[in-house]
Amino acid sequence: MKNFFSTIAATFYNPAFYADARTKGFGKPVWTTVFLGAIGVFLWALFIYANILPFAFSDIVSKVEALYPDELVIQLARGELSINQPEPYYIKNTLGLDSGGTKKTENLVVFDTGESLKGGAEENSTFILVRKTYALAVENNGERITQFASFATTSTTTIAKTDVLKVGEIIRPYVKPAIIIGGLLLTILGSVFIAAFWVGFHLLYLLLPGVLIYLFGRFREPQLMWKESYIVAVYASIPVAILSFALSFAPWHLPIFMYTLLVMLVALVNLTQVPAQMPAEHTNAPEGN
Repeated sequence: MKNFFSTIAATFYNPAFYADARTKGFGKPVWTTVFLGAIGVFLWALFIYANILPFAFSDIVSKVEALYPDELVIQLARGELSINQPEPYYIKNTLGLDSGGTKKTENLVVFDTGESLKGGAEENSTFILVRKTYALAVENNGERITQFASFATTSTTTIAKTDVLKVGEIIRPYVKPAIIIGGLLLTILGSVFIAAFWVGFHLLYLLLPGVLIYLFGRFREPQLMWKESYIVAVYASIPVAILSFALSFAPWHLPIFMYTLLVMLVALVNLTQVPAQMPAEHTNAPEGN
């Protein structure tokens, strides 16, 4: 563990470390990246689970039941939805949920089967805008269309407050263990999958800065071989990955091109500070000569 952290520290700025490390094998830089990725994903998973866990100790079922208006009856027949209330009909966002936009989302659901409202869900300040045969749900990038026609078209489904309360009574005993145990299992499995995906994608992505470092290395002495260039790229990406992880908790993130530029910057700073001479094992001269 001590060597791991000393290696991480050296990747920020240590020309001698880069001069020695690029002559070694792929094992250490790859496993350092794997371990670093596992730590980052674990911390993110811990953060997500810590935000999920409070729901297990709050009566979330009662809160959902309270959201459903007493007078509202929804009917879905032959792929078309209708309600028994004048439209547009608004269910307010009393939970204080945030869609991630610049403005507060005022409504959870807006029913507008007559399509009297202009725009989509975001323009009408709602998470879901329900039309007669489809619904629009707000996403980070644009809006997603959900087709109600995908439900059974030969039968009629009616949802009233009493139906919501019956479902609530059935699922209430299982909600707490489902959130605690199920959330933990999903967090662990998700962490393993995401960590593996991140490491694979990251190492593949580093082929680009590796090529750029290789081209740079052809105009210096000693020249860098492809293996050395890629090892330098892997190590130089570690400080950038740490910065990117820190920014993942902030609204602003590193664009892809900026990620590459920063990797190149770390690599070049550490390479250009190394004296232009061959490492001892690259020469036939005995040490001390």
